[in-house]
Amino acid sequence: MESDNKRKQSDQFIKSATTLEEFGVVFKKAEKGAKLRDITFTKNGGLLKIPQLMISDRTETIFRNLVAYEKYIEKSDFTDYLFFMDCLINSPKDVELLRHRGIIENMLGDNEYVSLMFNKICSYVVTEISTDSDFDGLCQDINEYSARRRNKWMAKLQRQYFSSPWSSISVLAAIVLLGLTTVQTVFSIISYTNPKQS
Repeated sequence: MESDNKRKQSDQFIKSATTLEEFGVVFKKAEKGAKLRDITFTKNGGLLKIPQLMISDRTETIFRNLVAYEKYIEKSDFTDYLFFMDCLINSPKDVELLRHRGIIENMLGDNEYVSLMFNKICSYVVTEISTDSDFDGLCQDINEYSARRRNKWMAKLQRQYFSSPWSSISVLAAIVLLGLTTVQTVFSIISYTNPKQS
C-alpha cells in the first residue's frame, strides 16, 4: 500500500515545460473559449493543449485569493490547476517556451517574474493533487509518455536533423547519396563475380 502511495505521489509531479519538450511533448494553445481547466493531452502524438493565460500585475493577487477561497470551502479545482502550471514552470526558459506557443500572454514582459510568481504561489499550499482530480490522470499520462525512450529519441532526431528545411534537405541528400553508393557497390560486385564472356 505504501509503494502505491509513493507511485501515486510521484505521478503527480511532471517535468518542466522545456524538459517535456525534449521528451517529445508538443505544446499548443487550446481553442478560444476554453476554460483554464480544459487541458488535454494526446498520448499518441504527445500533444498538450493548454488554454491561454494572461498574466498582468493583478494576477498574483487574484490567484492567491482564489487559492485561499478554495481552502476555505475545501475544494481544490483552481489550486490543482496552479499546481500543474507550477510543475511546468520552473524557470524563465519555461515561461519563454509557453509564451512562444501562445499559452502565456505576459503583459508584464518579465519571464523571471512570472516564473517566480508560479513557484511562490504553490510553495505555501499543500502540493498534492487530489486523486479524483482531472489533473491526476493528466499528470500520469504525461509521465508515461515522457518515460518512453523512443519519444525522446524521436524528438532529438527532429530537433537536430529536421528543425529547418535546409537541414531536412541535407539529410535527404545524404540518404540518397548513401543509397546510390550502395547500388554502385552492388553492381560492381556483381560485375566482378560474373564477368561477361566474349
